[in-house]
Amino acid sequence: MGQEKSTLHAGGEACEQYRIGRTTHTLAVEPSSGFFHGPFANCSALFESLVLLGNQLLAACAKDLSLGGALTGSCQASPMHRLGLNFYRPGHGADIANNVDYAMSPHIDHAYFTVVLQDEPGLQVQDEDGTWISVPPVPDAVFVFLGDYLERATNGIYRAATHRVGAVTTDRISIQYKHRPAHSTVVAPLEQCTSADAPPRYAPFDTGAQYTALLQSLLDR
Repeated sequence: MGQEKSTLHAGGEACEQYRIGRTTHTLAVEPSSGFFHGPFANCSALFESLVLLGNQLLAACAKDLSLGGALTGSCQASPMHRLGLNFYRPGHGADIANNVDYAMSPHIDHAYFTVVLQDEPGLQVQDEDGTWISVPPVPDAVFVFLGDYLERATNGIYRAATHRVGAVTTDRISIQYKHRPAHSTVVAPLEQCTSADAPPRYAPFDTGAQYTALLQSLLDR
């Protein structure tokens, strides 16, 4: 808890985090079906199901903009998809001496999009006017929001969602899945999304070296 540093205040993120997925182009040990212990064993099966969902969602985005494989091809070999389990408890912020009234700092995900399931309220997204809108838990439903990579690749046609976790008043668990390209993919505005009237609005982002540097800065390693 609190290992991930906030980019907006001096403290850390007030939640316990468990992560499954790639952060580099290779793994020292390839996880087998029996790699994860106890109740986390089911996470590998959940991960596989969400990857399939993610592929379908990304294919729908590509079809919508007539991008073909220019978008989906980046996820074909060793993608850096990630499954995260987050636990929030009232008082976690005080435990790590935070002085803010929210549990997770406002941010945009470094992913094409994120799929979230939550058992209690807490997730909030920001509208164009800066107002925070609470996302209620809906039984048997997932919430999907777009990330930086999709906004960058489509040159802003799709917009990433700024989101946070507000103050929690009861124990809360969320499951988040982030759909990402392969390591060292350079995400930049696609040619099909630019023109003389719509020049590239975003600098290229290297999901290898640049993302690794960002992760190290957040984890202070």
